[in-house]
Amino acid sequence: MHPCGPAVETDPDTGRQRLALGQQHFAVGLEDADRCWYRTYALAVAQGLGGRQVRRVVALGDGAEWIWRRAEAFLALPGVEVVEIVDLWHARQHAWKVANVVHGQGTPAAAAWAEPLCQALLEQGTAPVRKALGQLAPETAAAAQGGPAGQRLL
Repeated sequence: MHPCGPAVETDPDTGRQRLALGQQHFAVGLEDADRCWYRTYALAVAQGLGGRQVRRVVALGDGAEWIWRRAEAFLALPGVEVVEIVDLWHARQHAWKVANVVHGQGTPAAAAWAEPLCQALLEQGTAPVRKALGQLAPETAAAAQGGPAGQRLL
């Protein structure tokens, strides 16, 4: 079995299916990004990155594009899949950002969209979020372009 799958198990509390986790290793630190990613790469290589032992690496981050670019640059060796996951706190923050741009900053409509979506994310995973984002119809030109100054929301 790979460190993250391919086996699937059922969560006894929620009944949701998830990838079965094997042996896990974590890398965290309070250092500049270059040192952190080099240390992460070195740890991953020591654990078998690129060999038969490590074929999938999960990168957990806040959704910043530079993190995903570095994860790919340091960890996506031939035959290695890099899975990018936005942590729950930041995913909720991004959902509220979208709600405020699409429905108006601090409006009841923004709250009516974001609050149940954040709860669904917690209880059901990403499927409801992906569906809700796919159904959005921005009401203003700024929202259609990604918000003020065309910023990327997700």
